[in-house]
Amino acid sequence: MPSVEETLKKGVFEFNDILVIPYNTHGIVGTLYTKKGMPAIKGLVVIHGMWGTREDLDFFDKRLADQGYYVSAINLPGHGEDLSEFNIALASEYICTAVRILRLFGIKKVGVIGHSAGAVAALFALAGYNRNIERDVYVLFGKCLESMKNMINLENKCSLSSLCSQLKSLIKITRTRDEEKLRTYIIEEVKTFRSYATQFEECFKKIKITILEALKENRFRNQRIDSLVLLGLPLSFQGSIGFPISWIKKYPEALKKLLVKINTGLQKAQLAEEVAYRYSSADRDLIKSDTVTNEHIRWLFLKIRDLNALVDYFNEIKNPRDYLHLLDVLSKKELQRYGEKEKALLKAQIANLEERKKRFGERYYENGIKEIELAIKELESSPPILSFIRRYKGDIVNTIPKLIVFGGLDQFSRPIFPWNRVRLRQFYNSFGRVYIVSYWFLDHFFSKRGIRFSVTHMLSNPKMSEDVLKFLNKTL
Repeated sequence: MPSVEETLKKGVFEFNDILVIPYNTHGIVGTLYTKKGMPAIKGLVVIHGMWGTREDLDFFDKRLADQGYYVSAINLPGHGEDLSEFNIALASEYICTAVRILRLFGIKKVGVIGHSAGAVAALFALAGYNRNIERDVYVLFGKCLESMKNMINLENKCSLSSLCSQLKSLIKITRTRDEEKLRTYIIEEVKTFRSYATQFEECFKKIKITILEALKENRFRNQRIDSLVLLGLPLSFQGSIGFPISWIKKYPEALKKLLVKINTGLQKAQLAEEVAYRYSSADRDLIKSDTVTNEHIRWLFLKIRDLNALVDYFNEIKNPRDYLHLLDVLSKKELQRYGEKEKALLKAQIANLEERKKRFGERYYENGIKEIELAIKELESSPPILSFIRRYKGDIVNTIPKLIVFGGLDQFSRPIFPWNRVRLRQFYNSFGRVYIVSYWFLDHFFSKRGIRFSVTHMLSNPKMSEDVLKFLNKTL
């Protein structure tokens, strides 16, 4: 296997021993890059950014394969040959499925590389995000907050001063009718409070179960990510669009004219830069097609079937920091009590065994020890829901090594402004085990010459490629 330096010296057409195999399985459109004669030991899932396609990353994927990785480059939903509607939770599922497919090849360690919106999807995939969570959890969390608000309002309403005023107005010892009225009032208020509390408990339980099922998918179905590289990760998913989403609805005709210019520019760039070779025939046909058809609007490689629906989705979608914060809430504040209950249970069992030992001798004590060992194994294999979330967050989300790369001239996250740079650092450092690298003269597309959709590769910068390759070689 060549050294990193030898790999970086190779040009686009010098990777003669790299097999490039397109595939379409489990709903994923992808391309597998592998070096001839290389055993399946370590793998990578690579996912592109918004408006692009997996083939944009062809040059870098070959560099990765040259270093001995089985590379699975996949499309975001709704991009290029993928026929789905764009959905960031579905993209997260794509990544998890692609990881599982690589593991079925016998690969033990698998990493993920994501650029821009692909980096958002990769971070979500690490935390087990899926369409069930996107559809249900935030709605349920809103109901929890509403129930809690109602309970607080009811408590305030039934404060001591309020009850005193009720007593003054309703109670007259000699009048049974007022006693009944007060009793009915109190009973109804208690029923209302209980209904709010029940609603809160039911919604909170559904949240925990939904997240637990997603995390178990990652933990027990060979979907674990062992290393993560996030390139040009914006502060929010909406940040990967580059301008306010509301403009799309306000000025749809202006947007369509802009898209015509962008798409025409891509066609010309393909001819000028001679990069059409890297795209599949289906994607080349897409590039040459009209921007607006009866079926869809094309934004580079993104196919939009319903512009208004997509804008609404972009506006409503949550971001990794929202979801990770929710995991923090579930894994810290509630869990102390669960941990204490587990410890108390074991201590009680030990105390009970000590008492047995005194009364019945060593034989019963030994049997009891076996019982405790079985109980501990049961707690480890099937822990309380929140304990599992805590362990997953601590052992996987926070612990897995992450390399975050961004450009100092990134026009989307704008680190050139000091306050944005501080926010970015705080955001990135919240991921646990993280290494941050910045290149001050590169933009969001990692081109030294500014925004060019036609560059040989977004990651063609040798220094960046070297840092990424060395990080992966060290962590996988």
